[in-house]
Amino acid sequence: MPAKTAPDTAQTVAYDTFNLGTLLPAVKQKFVVRSYFCRMTFISGPCYSLVMTLSRIPAAPAGGEVFGAAAFAGGHQAGEVFQLLRDGRARTRSELAAATGLARSTVAARVEALLASKLVGPAGEAVSSGGRPPSRFAFNPGAKMVLAVDVGATHVRAAGTNLVGAEFFRTGTAMPVSAGPESILDWVVAAGREMLDAAARPESDLAGIGIGLPGPVEHRSGRPVKPPIMPGWDGFDVVGYIRRSLRVPVLVDNDVNIMALGSGRRIGPNTMICCSLRSPPASEPD
Repeated sequence: MPAKTAPDTAQTVAYDTFNLGTLLPAVKQKFVVRSYFCRMTFISGPCYSLVMTLSRIPAAPAGGEVFGAAAFAGGHQAGEVFQLLRDGRARTRSELAAATGLARSTVAARVEALLASKLVGPAGEAVSSGGRPPSRFAFNPGAKMVLAVDVGATHVRAAGTNLVGAEFFRTGTAMPVSAGPESILDWVVAAGREMLDAAARPESDLAGIGIGLPGPVEHRSGRPVKPPIMPGWDGFDVVGYIRRSLRVPVLVDNDVNIMALGSGRRIGPNTMICCSLRSPPASEPD
């Protein structure tokens, strides 16, 4: 088995063969298998591509409150009110102040700023304990859009989502990654504009673009690092190229790292292992 990696990273490992019948029962003894994919091919011998997302589910917190005051004890950053509301639950200003420990005047000012940005919207009124019912506020996931891009060995796919990952747009094309970064990224820019046109939204409503590449990526810069199946991509400024056309934040990483991050977000703050075992590059399945 491969060497252990840090909890927030994923690793791609090449295998010629491995005993799948022994691996899966051992895994299922300790983990819940959230997703599973396996493909067997015969080129120079039996090879497998295995992707599993696993989680060890901890006991529920006392009282079942995930976003209580204890969870927000300690230091706060500028967006703590927004981070609290991201769970989708509507809250009053008083509830936000109690959960964050901020003064009600501070909470009121930050709620107004969020309302102005449309990231938060009115969500009715709470039950009154006397006097005028207090207003409630909730996260507005449709305020912005995100373009998610999957660059594979022989394809490029793009999907448009709101801020909670609900998909409303999808497109794709058969294009080998060996076509080079300019051809691939020109298609990505065109897909982004197609998404904006389809939704009748301005570019200012595009919160950002995430791109997964099938090779090693230097995360800080978003530049590929000697990718074995991506001729012409080594050191290419993916972020800069996209931003010449779409002036939004662009994040680029290895596709397996992104798979692990996305799975972790959906599963929640639990222990998770994302394992990707692939055949060597020459026989890698798409």
